[in-house]
Amino acid sequence: MMVDVVRTAVGALLLVRPDLPARVSGTAESDVVRMVTRALGGRYVVQGISAAARPDRGPRRLDPLVEGAHGLLMLGLGAVSPRYRRLALSSAAAAAVFVLLDLPAR
Repeated sequence: MMVDVVRTAVGALLLVRPDLPARVSGTAESDVVRMVTRALGGRYVVQGISAAARPDRGPRRLDPLVEGAHGLLMLGLGAVSPRYRRLALSSAAAAAVFVLLDLPAR
């Protein structure tokens, strides 16, 4: 499905360029931000490949829940951390987009 290709491509981009989300959101770059961004990119790649590898939709059923949980965590981080607010809210918005893309795929 197209959402799996998009998720995998976004994940690969985050693995290769973990500085981009911080730069786009205006968040100060740090080793921690790059490490967390790479971890998210790795999760996107694994999630996208595993869903594409199982055309019976086994793993795909969990995608909206995984993205929803990620989005809620990022909203919480944005609420309590002024330092990471923009980055967290950007990540929550991306998670919401993936939820919307995942729902028709179910």
